[in-house]
Amino acid sequence: MIIKNRVGSPMLFLLELVFSVLLFALAAAVCVQFFVRAHVMSAEAGALDMAVNSVSSAAELVTASDGIASLEQGLNREYPGIAMQSDGSTLSAELRLDAERGFEGSYRLNISAALEGTLLRAEIGVLNEDGEAVFSQTVLHHIQRGCGA
Repeated sequence: MIIKNRVGSPMLFLLELVFSVLLFALAAAVCVQFFVRAHVMSAEAGALDMAVNSVSSAAELVTASDGIASLEQGLNREYPGIAMQSDGSTLSAELRLDAERGFEGSYRLNISAALEGTLLRAEIGVLNEDGEAVFSQTVLHHIQRGCGA
């Protein structure tokens, strides 16, 4: 007598159901990876946008100033609580841009300016919490004679 092991209809249904669940789990894992990557890209874009706007605002203050003293006054007016060191011909300033200003994460706005004759040179950058530059720019502003330095 030959005994045949036949796979019954319930067993085939269970096998098909297991494969369907595995396929769904694989598709869900791929979709979750896409959503995570999109969130990371959105956060990076937001940080870059914040950095560009902050550097642009500081660059406008440099181009509107007529020397280190007026730049220092403009920075104090625009960014209350900014830490600055000045000796008359150079200026170093640092400001934390954090959650209280509406940004995610911890960022620093660094401004380093020097007066070289009638040329005001400023290095402006935004650094993330690891100290890496998110965005930076060099601004050169020629100060006309008679405006004061």
